[in-house]
Formats: sequence, structure tokens, C-alpha cells
Amino acid sequence: MNLKAKMKEANEKIWLHYFNQELYKRKIIGETERNKMAVKIETRKPPARER
Repeated sequence: MNLKAKMKEANEKIWLHYFNQELYKRKIIGETERNKMAVKIETRKPPARER
């Protein structure tokens, strides 16, 4: 994975964590859903074409 791909992946994780937290703060999702999504965000893999 090149530097550009690593930066893109890091930016996506930051955005997804932020969005997840905002949904929780606004009571759109509960704590359980927030925690499940946080695990999924951390363990997700980029599409094969971006690896």
C-alpha cells in the first residue's frame, strides 16, 4: 500500500469514527450500535483495488 492509499484509509477511518460518534450524541443510535460500528470501522479492509 502506498502513502496516498494509507492516507486515504486513515482519513476514511477518522471520518467514520466522527460520524459514528455524532449519531450516538444525537441519540440516533445507541451505545451498543456505536460500539459495534467502532469495531467494524477498525477491522474493515479497503477494497482490493485500493490495497
